Amino acid sequence: MTAARCVRWPLAAAFSVVVLLAAACGGGDGDEDSESAQEPTPALTATPAGEGAAEGGAGQPAATPASTPVVVGPPHAAELPWGDFALAERIASKLASGQQLNLVLSAASTGAGGSGEVLGGGWTGSAAGFDADLNMRVVGPNTADRTEQVEIVNSLIDSGSIDCLAVEADGADAFVEVIDRAVNSGIPAFTVGGDSAESRRFAFYGLDDRAAGKLVGTTVGQWAADNRILMAKAGVLTGDAANPRYRARMDGFVEGLLEIHSGVEFANTPANVESLGFDPDAVYAAADAWVGANVDVDMVFHTDEGMAQVARVIADRSLYGDMYTSGFQMSADLANYIRDGVVVAAVAEGLAAQARNAGAACAQFLIDGIYEVGRVAHDPLIATTDNVEAVDWTLPENQ
Repeated sequence: MTAARCVRWPLAAAFSVVVLLAAACGGGDGDEDSESAQEPTPALTATPAGEGAAEGGAGQPAATPASTPVVVGPPHAAELPWGDFALAERIASKLASGQQLNLVLSAASTGAGGSGEVLGGGWTGSAAGFDADLNMRVVGPNTADRTEQVEIVNSLIDSGSIDCLAVEADGADAFVEVIDRAVNSGIPAFTVGGDSAESRRFAFYGLDDRAAGKLVGTTVGQWAADNRILMAKAGVLTGDAANPRYRARMDGFVEGLLEIHSGVEFANTPANVESLGFDPDAVYAAADAWVGANVDVDMVFHTDEGMAQVARVIADRSLYGDMYTSGFQMSADLANYIRDGVVVAAVAEGLAAQARNAGAACAQFLIDGIYEVGRVAHDPLIATTDNVEAVDWTLPENQ
């Protein structure tokens, strides 16, 4: 984790504050250190099969600060790497009078199968334990559309309906302006799942995508070596080739696989991969065409939910033992593909836990005066044959 835990004195005299300042604030953001961050190691920390949801979700432990400040009362100002932040007077007034606070999560998509459902479970759960009236909202387009996602947030800013904001960004410049607008309006903002590192967000809660991709690559490579599986040729697929998060995942996978099998040939590269989109039927058709044209590929890596369609194609073409897939997404269906030997390694991203931590960050800043800055990386859980039976993959916390 590259983050600093900070505390600031409130400006309003209506609040009494007792501060134990145990961390320095206003240092560098820490994003520049992400490439050299220590790689996560696979660990089975998801909710076991047959048990309730574990705190923190699948392989996503709550972010552990370097220190634990004790604060009573909300802060009205904060020092951040980009400058000073001042809480909007309307939000300070709501805090002083005990009014309901609107904590909003902007998800990339809220329709069936979208990230909003999993993120929403964690976001709503983050309100537990706080002595305040918190209205936890999840908003976003029905299907992924950056422009619409930004428009929804802008409309809520205009109506004064956000008191703290978290955005599922993807590294694209499209989110910088709306996040900065929120912060400049006195609304604390965080990113979750995907980052907007150039914006004025306080902190990012999510995966180190390159490190997680490399972990998939080394896991696949070691599996092939241990089982004497020929790994001569591989390929990469993605829903959105322009998404910097997906590019980082592909780059990491290539690096990790070549680290174990230096002679692997790639049918395509992260630099020339084509976007397959996200509609399941369209992704299946595109993946089927790609596989048909590359039947000599041993391993197909996919950056997102399209991995499920790649697994379907391999199964439908009866390529068991000849072609395998790996990548990012986990579900009960993919657990079956792992059992069948089609999927070698699948990353459970832990979006619910990431959203839970982002929601808690919003509440902690407004209520307790605690905040973090920089990247707060979460360790991914890699689902393989070693742990597929031990976890209930139907739970959103484990996906």
